[in-house]
Amino acid sequence: MRTFTHDGTVRMVWTAAMVARVYLDLGMAAMLEFSSLDKYNFSVNMKEDIGSCNRFVKEYFGDKNRGYGQQIVEVFHKLRVRKFKDPYGPAKEQFEGTGSYGNGAAMRTAPIALFCHKNYEELLDTARKCAELTHTHKQGYNGAILQVDDPFRRTLQYAISLGGDTDTIASMAGAIAGAFYGYEAINTSLQKHCELLDQVIKYADDLFKLISA
Repeated sequence: MRTFTHDGTVRMVWTAAMVARVYLDLGMAAMLEFSSLDKYNFSVNMKEDIGSCNRFVKEYFGDKNRGYGQQIVEVFHKLRVRKFKDPYGPAKEQFEGTGSYGNGAAMRTAPIALFCHKNYEELLDTARKCAELTHTHKQGYNGAILQVDDPFRRTLQYAISLGGDTDTIASMAGAIAGAFYGYEAINTSLQKHCELLDQVIKYADDLFKLISA
């Protein structure tokens, strides 16, 4: 069996934190001690720990041989010495105050997209907060946001932003994006605002059945 690198480690830690949050929100804190997440020693205050980087730091100092880059190691050391008084401070200090725009933040966003898929605004906010723990340059956290972005919604937003005959432009762009990404890619938060949605879906299904017969 081959071990994963630091990329897998930080992604696992963040995923574990979000799973723990769900357990606690459902009043199932007792389940944590029996789960595979027990190694992270989550407390009943895990809700407040979401967005904190102390789990990343504990994991690093528990196992340093995962190929961490020098810059992130420096952040972890400063965080521990300063006792997490400013979780975002060390990252902001990197590269003479400009912050890192490396790919590490974007790498660990996959579980955030899954966790926040029902709330687009929460998804963007969570992705940015997670990124800024280590990458405060705008290219660093925006890269993370793009990894969890909704491509279908982004297509519509861009089409509307062009101005002019926006309803027609967005209709055409939406049709093309829908065909390209598939119905499953259209977020339910968008669908609920669509008039006669059920009827439209039925028409589409009927049309598909007719041409597939």
